[in-house]
Amino acid sequence: MDFQKAYLISLERSPGRRRSFFRNARKAGLDVEWFPAIYGLDVDTVDYQSRGYLSENFKMKLAGSLGTLLSHVHVWEKIEADPACEVGLVFEDDAVFKRSFLKQLAAIQSEDIPEDWDMLWLGWHKLDCDEVNDVVGSPRKSEGKSVNSGHFAYLVKSSSVKKMKALLLPYDNRRSKDVLLRRNFDLFGAYFLLKKIVKTPLIGFDSVRKNINNPKRIADRPLKNMV
Repeated sequence: MDFQKAYLISLERSPGRRRSFFRNARKAGLDVEWFPAIYGLDVDTVDYQSRGYLSENFKMKLAGSLGTLLSHVHVWEKIEADPACEVGLVFEDDAVFKRSFLKQLAAIQSEDIPEDWDMLWLGWHKLDCDEVNDVVGSPRKSEGKSVNSGHFAYLVKSSSVKKMKALLLPYDNRRSKDVLLRRNFDLFGAYFLLKKIVKTPLIGFDSVRKNINNPKRIADRPLKNMV
């Protein structure tokens, strides 16, 4: 699979996570541009409402989820606005991959991916899908906790950005981006690699989004226990 631009979503206040990611990226020969993530508690909700990103009945319930969703949406917009970028590669800063990542990605043939694809997950939590072929699967709309979740490494088509934004916006902050995507799998071309090539720490461990959603969580814990 080819891509033209890669982005890393990472909070400015998380330099340690960013250094770890870029150290890994250099070993893999991967050129990635840092996109400063949006901190949910800093969002000017009135401004975002006026621009159509947030619903009229928006209430701040999950600040971490708000920042995460807006960060991904703005990266998609950069991809869409770049005439030289047909496919973008997006990471979160807890993504971990091997030195052979680019070879693994190049080994995925375009004919292995259905033509109607909009987004391809390169890593995931608790996969539950129908196999399309030996390479990818089509996710089921499972309501199980953390099933078909994890948006830490994926490819997205520039031409699909408008469709993806329409599924998430205007946002009311009642559910996370992952849940909204999962509930709308039938409305866009969502596909998952059957064999992940990107991993992340154990589910729920040192999740910046969840730490912001729930300040009682302990932040800045070390990353370990890859899944």
